[in-house]
Amino acid sequence: MRLGGCMLLALCAANAAPLPDSELNLTQVVWMPERSNVYLGSPSLVRLDSSTLIASHDHFGAESGDCYIYRSANNGSTWTYLSNATEQYWSQLFTREEDTVKMPTVRTATNHRTTVIYLLGTSSSNPGAEVRISRSVDGGDTWTQSTLLTPANPLDGYATGSCPVLLANSRYWRALELWRDPRRWPEFEAVLMWADAGADLMDPASWTATRPLAFDSDWLRGGVAPALVWTHGYLEGNPVVDPISGEVVVVLRAQVFPTVNRAVLLKVDVGRAELRFGELLALPGGQSKFALRWDAALAAFVALTNVNTVLDATMTPRRQVDCNTNLMACADQRNTLSLVASEDLRHWEVVEPQVLYDDTGFDVAPSLMYTGFQYVDSLIDGQDLLYLVRTAYRGAATYHNANRQTFSRVERFRDLVRPVLDQSRRARQAAAPGATNGENQGYNHSRPLGPIGVPASQQGDDSRRIVKP
Repeated sequence: MRLGGCMLLALCAANAAPLPDSELNLTQVVWMPERSNVYLGSPSLVRLDSSTLIASHDHFGAESGDCYIYRSANNGSTWTYLSNATEQYWSQLFTREEDTVKMPTVRTATNHRTTVIYLLGTSSSNPGAEVRISRSVDGGDTWTQSTLLTPANPLDGYATGSCPVLLANSRYWRALELWRDPRRWPEFEAVLMWADAGADLMDPASWTATRPLAFDSDWLRGGVAPALVWTHGYLEGNPVVDPISGEVVVVLRAQVFPTVNRAVLLKVDVGRAELRFGELLALPGGQSKFALRWDAALAAFVALTNVNTVLDATMTPRRQVDCNTNLMACADQRNTLSLVASEDLRHWEVVEPQVLYDDTGFDVAPSLMYTGFQYVDSLIDGQDLLYLVRTAYRGAATYHNANRQTFSRVERFRDLVRPVLDQSRRARQAAAPGATNGENQGYNHSRPLGPIGVPASQQGDDSRRIVKP
C-alpha cells in the first residue's frame, strides 16, 4: 500500500534520469514544475543493499507534509517513486539490521534478518511540531504509522533538517532544535536525543533528550565581532565523535550573518542530559546546512558544503560582485558546492572548491539569486562519496526554493582528500613543532584558508569567477 496519492509527483518522478541540458553529471530524482509554487526539501540517502539506494525528501511552499520515498535499483542511475510516509517532515533515513517475522504462508512463520529503514524527524513544519519516527520492513514500499517520541505544546515546536543519525558508543544519536513561540529566525534551541543501539526505536521510552540550549552571542567573542552580526543563532546539528576526546559532540550550522563559514561545537553531558558550549569552529560552508561524515580509511571527516566565496575577510562583497540588491543572497551563497575535510574538526581544508557550480551562463548576481546546490546528504560508499542535493537549478524561483532533487557521486574521493590533508598536517607541524591536534586552532593550513574559507592563492583573483565559465 502506498500512503497518500501524488499523481503530479509520480509524473515528475518519471523524469528521474541524467539531466540532458547540464554539464554537471547530475541524475534527477524528481522535478517539480516551478509554477506549482511547491518546492523540494530535506534530501536524505541510504544504501539498502549492494545495488539499491533509498532517497527521501519533503515539500515546502504551497504544499507541505509527508515524506516522499524513492528507490534506485541500479546504484543511482535511475529512480522510482515508491511511497509516502505520513507525519514525517524534516526527516532523516537510517537503517538497522533486525530480526523480523517472515510469513510465506498462513501456517508458517520464521525469523528473518532484514535491513529495516527508519525515518526520524518532526511531524510537520508548523507550530507544535512533534518529534516522530517511522519504520519500513519492506524496503520503503510501506511505512508504519509514525510514532510520537517527544510532544510539543501548541505554540512551540521542534525543527530540524535531514541531519545525520549517528551510531556510536552503542547508541543512536539525533540532533534537533526546539523553536519557541514567536518562532523568530534563527532563534533555535539545540536538543540532542539518543537511544541504545539494541533498543526498540519505536518506543518513546527508549529515547532520552537533553534540555534545550539557546544560542548565546557571547560565544562569538574572539571569533566574530558581535556588533557586525545581524542574525544570532544555530540549527541543523550533526552528532559526531570528537577525534580528540572520543566523546560525542554536536556541530551546528552557525547563522551569524554577515559572518560566514562558521559552526558551533557543543559538548554533551550524557549523565545530566545537558549540552554546553564548546568552541566556535572555522568550518568552510558552516553557514548553510551540512552533513559531516567520518571516513575510517582517511581518519577524517568529509562534507559537501556551500563555501562562501563572495564575502571577503571584512565580510563585504568582493570586487565585481554587487550585493546591494540582496545581501542575504550573498551571505547565504549556495551556487557552488565544495568538498571539505578535517582530521580533528578544528582544522578544515577546501579540497575541491567546485564539485558543483553554476553552468547556466548566469552572471554572478542572478546566479546567486537563482541557483542553489544545498542541504546535501552524503554517503561514503566504497571508493566513492554519493550525495543527494536539494537543487535550485535551471528554472527555480529562487536559489532557496528548489525545483529538483538530484543525485551524483565524487568518484575516488580519498584520492582528492588524502594529499591535501597530508600537506596541511605537515604545514601545521612545521609551524608549531610538537603541537598536537586541537592546538594551533584556526587557519594554519598548507593551502592557507583565508577568513572566508577560500584558498589564499585564489583570493582577489578576478579570473576565478563565482560562476564557472
